[in-house]
Amino acid sequence: MLAKFAAILLTLLVALGCSGPDDSPELDPVFVVMCPDIDPGEEPHPCCTGFALGAQVVTASHCVPGDAAQLVSNRQWLDTASASQIGTVISRDDSRDIAWLSAKLDGPGLRLGAVVHPADAIRVLTRSGVKLGTASERIGSVRWITDANTAFGDSGSAVIDSNGDAVGVLTQCLSDDDKQCDMGTGIFAELP
Repeated sequence: MLAKFAAILLTLLVALGCSGPDDSPELDPVFVVMCPDIDPGEEPHPCCTGFALGAQVVTASHCVPGDAAQLVSNRQWLDTASASQIGTVISRDDSRDIAWLSAKLDGPGLRLGAVVHPADAIRVLTRSGVKLGTASERIGSVRWITDANTAFGDSGSAVIDSNGDAVGVLTQCLSDDDKQCDMGTGIFAELP
């Protein structure tokens, strides 16, 4: 009887879009972007986030100042915090602060979503978890402010719509200091 109840509960959670304790498929496309330390003798450290879109990794362009970046898939990061690879920049759109890199993916990438509208529910897939919010205010023609509670290091994260499709890239947040984002001030650029 208990097993039947658990099966029904799991079915309801999946139908409602909730995940079980060990079920986090939304984080499979997430990558950790490693950046070199200012001191050349120090190891690279996690500084940004990226995500698989189709067969490429997408991140904020400012996270990859050169032609390549050291990448670790979220699954590898959680398991070993190592096993990195080098992603080479294929394309950039500096007006949107987006870069596309080649990389070996360990799971399917996200699909490109539809156009964003004001008050659309969105989720931001960061390396620390999924952050819920809305597309609250348009800035210019391709950027949005979201009320999702983003943090430094979330730059490059996927912004996904209610269908789970990628609609944007988190590029920055507003901040009164250089260590913490102000609540509800994440800015994302729409994917072209």
